[in-house]
Amino acid sequence: MSNKKPICKSPRFEIEINGELQCTAGLREFGTLGLDCTCVIGDPKRYESRKRSDVTLSEWTSPSLTMNLGGIDQTIGLSQILTWLQQSLQQGDELTIRILPPGEYDEHKSAHVSQCSITLQEKQRPSDPSSES
Repeated sequence: MSNKKPICKSPRFEIEINGELQCTAGLREFGTLGLDCTCVIGDPKRYESRKRSDVTLSEWTSPSLTMNLGGIDQTIGLSQILTWLQQSLQQGDELTIRILPPGEYDEHKSAHVSQCSITLQEKQRPSDPSSES
């Protein structure tokens, strides 16, 4: 098995959290590469109506910080949703994002084909005249 990393033709994102390299993401050819950081705080007035047995009121109303790095690879004709990083964060964490030129990147951690792209392709297929009566 080869340890050779794939090469992309587009800019890459290199992510460090607290000085530790997490990953370098890139796309083979066509698609979208995206990075987001979120902070979610639950409204205490809505806790009872949305209550889950595994979440306390304190957890519900405390900031939940996450970082996601992913993309959509359209090289294969379908929209393949890729994920490199889904990371919980804490207040005080330091994020470093470097935009690098095309080059080697890490393989994604997960991928799945978007159901929307399958539906669109099915709608775009020409109808078979022999199946019409």
